[in-house]
Amino acid sequence: MQSRFYKQDILVVALLLLGFGLRLYTIGNLPFRGDEAFTVQNWVMQPLLSTLQDIIVDDPHPPLAYASFNFWGALVGTSEVAIRLLPALINTLGIAAMYALGRRLGNRWVGVLAAFLWAIHPFEVFHAQDARNYGIWPGLSATSLWLALKALRRNRRIDWLLYAVAATLSLFIYYLELFVLAALNLYVILIYWRDRPILKRWFGVQVFLGFLFAIWVVYFSTVLATQDMYGGTANVTNLQTLLEYFFSSLAFGQTLPYSWMIVLGYGVLALMAVLVGYITTKDKKLGLLLGILIIVPVVALSIVSLKLSVYRPRYIMGVIPALILAVSIGSDYLHHRGGIAKIIAMGLVVSWTGISVISLNNYYHDPVYAKSHDWPALADYLAQYTADNDLIIQQSTDAAFGYYYHQTGSTALDVASPVSPEQTTEELEATVSQFMTDFNRLWLVSRPIPNWPNRDVIENWALRNMQLSLESSPGGIPVKLFLPWVVDEHEIQSEPLANLDDIVEIADVRVFPPDGNDMITVWVYWRALDTSETPLKGFVHLTGDFNPATSGPLWSQDDHFPQDGSVATTEWAAGSVYRDVFRLPVENVPIGEYQLILGMYDEATSTRLLTNRSDDFIVIETITLN
Repeated sequence: MQSRFYKQDILVVALLLLGFGLRLYTIGNLPFRGDEAFTVQNWVMQPLLSTLQDIIVDDPHPPLAYASFNFWGALVGTSEVAIRLLPALINTLGIAAMYALGRRLGNRWVGVLAAFLWAIHPFEVFHAQDARNYGIWPGLSATSLWLALKALRRNRRIDWLLYAVAATLSLFIYYLELFVLAALNLYVILIYWRDRPILKRWFGVQVFLGFLFAIWVVYFSTVLATQDMYGGTANVTNLQTLLEYFFSSLAFGQTLPYSWMIVLGYGVLALMAVLVGYITTKDKKLGLLLGILIIVPVVALSIVSLKLSVYRPRYIMGVIPALILAVSIGSDYLHHRGGIAKIIAMGLVVSWTGISVISLNNYYHDPVYAKSHDWPALADYLAQYTADNDLIIQQSTDAAFGYYYHQTGSTALDVASPVSPEQTTEELEATVSQFMTDFNRLWLVSRPIPNWPNRDVIENWALRNMQLSLESSPGGIPVKLFLPWVVDEHEIQSEPLANLDDIVEIADVRVFPPDGNDMITVWVYWRALDTSETPLKGFVHLTGDFNPATSGPLWSQDDHFPQDGSVATTEWAAGSVYRDVFRLPVENVPIGEYQLILGMYDEATSTRLLTNRSDDFIVIETITLN
C-alpha cells in the first residue's frame, strides 16, 4: 500500500515538473500583447500609490493584483520572461491543488488525473504565460476551493484560518472570485443549513472577507467619483457565444479552429450535463457541488454582462476546476464499472488529452494563434524610416506598440486614435487636421478595432487630403505612410539622375524593399521641364533572368500616368516636382538578384523617351529578393 502511494506521490511531483515546464516553454518567444504591456507600464513601472490612484478605474482589479506585479517587477525586472514568470509559478500551484481536490472528492487516482489535466490545460498555460492576473487567479482559486472543502469537512481552526487566507488572496487578486464564493455559499447553505457550528465558522470567514472587501470598495468609490467607470472592451451577454465558445474555451483554450470550437462548445456542455448528472446518482452532494460551481459563475457573468461589455471566457476561469473534476471523477466511476463503461472512460480521457495537446501545439507553434503581434519589428521599422516632423497614429490603441516603440529612441510623436467608439467623425477629423498643421508626414499603423463605427475615419481623411505613399507590413502589422501632395525640395537628396528628351527630369528615386507585404515600393520624383504632345506613362520594371511567363527578363512592373492619372504630362507646370509612387508585387518572383529600371513612354506608340545617353531607361538599382 505504501509503495503504491509513494508511486502516486512521485507522479504528482512529475506532473508539477511537467506543468511548470509547459508554462516555461517558449515563455519569452513572443512580445508582450497590449494588456501585458499595459501591466508593465502602469502596474510595474509606476509607483504603487500612483497606480492605486490613477489606474484602478481605467483598468479595474483588486489591489493585490497591482501590488504583486509591482513587487515582482522590482525584484526580477521587466523583461517578457521575468514578468510572465510570476503567473507561471502561481498557476503551477493549481496542479497540486487539483490533486488535493481530486483526492478529497474521489481518490488518489482521481487526484492524479485532475492534476494532469490541469498541467496540460491549454487555457491555463496560455494565461500562465501572460503578464496579467488571469493566470495567477486560477491557481489561488483552486487552492482556496480545496481549503474550503477541507475546512467544511474537518472543522478545525487551522483549516478555517488557512481557507480565510487563501480566499482573501484569491478575492484580492481578481474580482470575479466573487462568483466562486457565491457558488460555495449557495452550496454550504443547501448542504449545511442544519449544522450550526459549521455555518457559524463559514459565515464568520465570509463576514471577514466582506469586511476587507468593503474597505476596498469604499476607497474605490472615492476614486470613481473623480473618473469615468470602465465599461469593458468585450461583448455583452450572448447566448450563442456562451453555447459555442465559452465551454470549449474553458475546456481546451482558444487555439483551435473556430469550427472545432463550435462543435466542442456544444459537446463539452452536453458532456458536463451527462457527467454531473451521472455523478449525482452516485453522490448527490458531490454532484450538487460540481453543478453549482459550473452554473453560478456562468449565470453571474451573463447577468453582469447585460450592463458591462465583459462577456469573455477568461473572466470565469474559476469554473475550470469543476470541469476537470467532473471529467476525472466521472471517468473514475465509469472505469470501476468495467465493461463498455471502462472503454468509455478511457476514450474520454484519451480524447480530452488529445484535444488539449493539439490546442497546446497550436498555441506554441502555429503563428495563426500567436497571442501578440511582432511589435518590436514594427518599432524598429518606424525608428528606421520616421523623422522628427512625422506623426504616428496607432489605430488599435494597443499599449504594446508604445511600450516597444519608445524603447527605440525614435523622436517622432506617436498618438493613439480613435480611443473610443464614441468619438465622432467631426471630432476625429478636426483632431488629425490640427495635428497635420504641425507635422509633414502621417503614419497610420496597425488595424483599427473592427467593431468600432469610427474605425475608418482617420484613414479616409488621409486618403482625401494626402498621398498614400507607402504600404508595408513589418512583423505582419500594416503600416501606411501619407505625404503631402506638394513636394518639399528637402525630399530631393541627390543630383538629377537623368533627363528624358527635355520633357522631364528624374530628380530623385527612393526604393523601399518588401517588408512583410511582398511589394517593392518606388518613389520617383519627376521634375517637369516641358509639356508633351501626348500623355506619357511612367514605368518601373523588375528585370532579371529569362522569365518564361513574359518571354523575356521582365518579372514585375507598374506602368501608369503620373500620380495614377491625376497629373497629365500634356498640362503639367514646368519646374514643378511630382512624387509618383510605383508598387511592384513580387509574391511570385523567385529568390535572386534583379534590376529595377525606370523610364517614360508614349502609350499610343509605345515609344520610350530617351536619356542623354540615348538609353530608353535608367537602372535605379540592383535588388536582391530573399
